[in-house]
Amino acid sequence: MSMMSLTVSAQLFSYQYKSFVKLEHNSNKVMRNTDTESTTGASLSNSLELYGTTARSESFLKASMLASEYSGEEEKIHSDEDYIFHYGTNYAWSRFTMSLDGDHRRESTYINEIEDAGIKENSKFRITNNVALNATYIPSPKSAISIDVSVKDLAFPDAVLVSLSEYTFVNKSISGVYRLTEKNKIIFTLFETNFDTHTTETTTDTTGYNVSLQRVFNPLWSGMLMYGQRDSDFNPSCQVGDRCKNKGEMYNITLDREGIKSDFNFSYTKSLTPNTSGNLNQTKEFSLGYTARFSPKLSTQLRYQDYQNKSLTSSVSSRDRNNQTSTIKINYILDTNWYLSSSYVNREQKFPGANDSSKAKSNGVYFLLGYNSNKTGLQL
Repeated sequence: MSMMSLTVSAQLFSYQYKSFVKLEHNSNKVMRNTDTESTTGASLSNSLELYGTTARSESFLKASMLASEYSGEEEKIHSDEDYIFHYGTNYAWSRFTMSLDGDHRRESTYINEIEDAGIKENSKFRITNNVALNATYIPSPKSAISIDVSVKDLAFPDAVLVSLSEYTFVNKSISGVYRLTEKNKIIFTLFETNFDTHTTETTTDTTGYNVSLQRVFNPLWSGMLMYGQRDSDFNPSCQVGDRCKNKGEMYNITLDREGIKSDFNFSYTKSLTPNTSGNLNQTKEFSLGYTARFSPKLSTQLRYQDYQNKSLTSSVSSRDRNNQTSTIKINYILDTNWYLSSSYVNREQKFPGANDSSKAKSNGVYFLLGYNSNKTGLQL
């Protein structure tokens, strides 16, 4: 009995260190169409990842620090220190699972993938907190019921010179899953979202549903088709002439192929996304990706992404955004711990009607040398 107890309570701890150095040159890193700045920069990232495993649970904690420095025109220097703390845990029983996943991050203006990239007189940096909870009950091998809650909170600790809005976005849903056949399952979801902008003191509450059909075509190909409807309520109420989009469709179409020599993925989605304009946005996104593995050490990735953000109210439509990104990336594994990568990224972006209203273009070249240590474990 004591031996069995010791076996059940045994815990396995492990850790891994990761680091990379990245060199880059970008023609317009902050994606502005006026007062553009060509930059050359370097970044150093160091991270430590901790893992814990028991018979019923898995947990992790990852801490990453990123120091960057960029030199621009007229010897202007931009230095940034960003960080991410990522944590999570999950527990599993025979018919019930629970999971928690979250992160706390500081991101600087010079990360041009953030939603307000390209806005003149941008905030220097932002603090984002994300938390997601899931509980799933499995009444039978063919069915499951899931409850999900996620919270995203965005803050600008420094002085903001333009109308960037801090916000909290809460998403709650309950889903029922039923496996029709070995290769097909259907998912029905009811959801509610709450978008609260702290700066402008406005809220948008949305309720809706969606139905998804997932299918595995063969060992290589799989896909999903989702369709839904939503109804949004604005506070304060929309004014006459605002042309508020209270009702709308939501959908998601995906097709994936996972092979030994190559991977392919396609997606086309329409969803609701929070935005620093102080308004909930309707986002359409189209993406294509292809990965080719020429050998165990050499691979290349091609990716194209096109997305459009449109405000649900015309009063803040000046922050609507169109963005197209094309990426070519080459990866080479030097040995079990070291790797190299090089990439070229082309971006085009437009904020119709904003101060920077014409199209902004950016071309970036990146070289990265990375190191991942072997995972080191300890059993208690």
